[in-house]
Amino acid sequence: MSIHGSDFQKNNFITLRRLFTHLSSKPSDYDCILSWDATGYKKKLKFDQGSGKLIGFGCHPERFTMHHAFSNCVNCFMVTSPELHMTIKYPVAYYHCSSLNSKNIRRQFEEVMTGLDSVGLRVVSTVCDTASEHVRFFNKTLDTSAASDPDIKVRLGDLWSVSDPPHLIKKFRNNWISSGEHENCTRRLCKNGNLITWKVMKAVYTVTTTGADGHRRPLNLLRKFTWDVVSPISIQRLRVSLAAIPFSKQVRDFINDNLDRLVEVSGLRVNDILCTLEFMSMVDELFQIMNSTFPITWTDTDDGTGTPIGLRDKVDTSRGHSLTKISSIYGISVQHLMDITGLPSPETVTTSDTILIVDRLQRLSSISTYFNQWKTYVDQVPDLTKTQRSKMFLTHWLFNDLQKTCHSMVEVVNKYVKGSDRVWIPRRFNQDPIESLFGQLRNNAGSNTNMDRTAVDVGMTQIRAKRSLHLPKL
Repeated sequence: MSIHGSDFQKNNFITLRRLFTHLSSKPSDYDCILSWDATGYKKKLKFDQGSGKLIGFGCHPERFTMHHAFSNCVNCFMVTSPELHMTIKYPVAYYHCSSLNSKNIRRQFEEVMTGLDSVGLRVVSTVCDTASEHVRFFNKTLDTSAASDPDIKVRLGDLWSVSDPPHLIKKFRNNWISSGEHENCTRRLCKNGNLITWKVMKAVYTVTTTGADGHRRPLNLLRKFTWDVVSPISIQRLRVSLAAIPFSKQVRDFINDNLDRLVEVSGLRVNDILCTLEFMSMVDELFQIMNSTFPITWTDTDDGTGTPIGLRDKVDTSRGHSLTKISSIYGISVQHLMDITGLPSPETVTTSDTILIVDRLQRLSSISTYFNQWKTYVDQVPDLTKTQRSKMFLTHWLFNDLQKTCHSMVEVVNKYVKGSDRVWIPRRFNQDPIESLFGQLRNNAGSNTNMDRTAVDVGMTQIRAKRSLHLPKL
């Protein structure tokens, strides 16, 4: 197979450079994020209507190769900008593939990186999901390890690797949903002798839908907490919204307010539920920080104690926001805000004389430390086989991705934003633009969930044309 993609064209890189130049001429604004993902399509055969004989595959004759005859998926590379004012989401290249392994990804990645370098764009971070072929690619490519764990590779030169947060939260949910004490549970997550079990979620559903007298409630106390959340079928496991609900503040507050009832229904100890609650809070805070749309900036302004604010965020308390509202803006957990302000309730409204400075990067480091401490506990549990010990913790792949994401986000911001005028959005470090792109391709193909090769080629041309319409003519 040629390393040149089915739609790897120099003109696409030139157009992308024009997009950046049109929005800004500052060299620092040419930093970009490179993400990629693959989706499958069907093979479309063409037959002669009169004789019924096979004519060939549905593909443009001038671009047809034998590789097209065997390809069944397309791998797309998307370029976005972390800068607030650079709303660029451009599919720079895509490849029709018969098999997508780490070797193919590496060749495609190197080709795209060469194209971006040729037009003066600097990739500061890669973003992709946690599929096995991507893990193997990173293990062979990345060469610098995280300080806390030498087995975790996070960087190649000045390019950091981030795992897609929506995929991460689904993997956390799947690890958690498979944890319990029954025979059909493949894991038994345990921290400091306390269980982290999905049985808590089943108890929450029972309490929200059943009254104290045992009769079914007319209205669910948690409207979004349906049975699909507790027991998702295969297709529902792919939905990020369903994966995020069990970790949400609304569910955590319900557990805190109904702790005695949940102990009675589930048969678990109070410490098991509290340990599960802590796990839920950590995962949700990671997800919310990485999906925050509030920019990270650098400022030399004093924080009131003689220390520059730096990469931290000074909250404008004069607006009278509650801690819950501030939490939703920055992604920081409400409990942490209560701890640093001393305010008694999440609904307490801040006043103008309140000094509140939050540090999102420090919170990411704290989340990483929490899971490191959990791993240390599991590694020190005596008289267990390697398999038994591994089942008490997250899967190796998930832990690697978690640490890689936390360390990469902290380090890439410290490298490029610290001491600069850059204004970066954490939410840009995910795969949402590619997921949206695939949705547009399917819509262009007549809302076809199983598009063909021709639909990909035509749809990608249309999408690129729309995204470059506002460019001035050369």
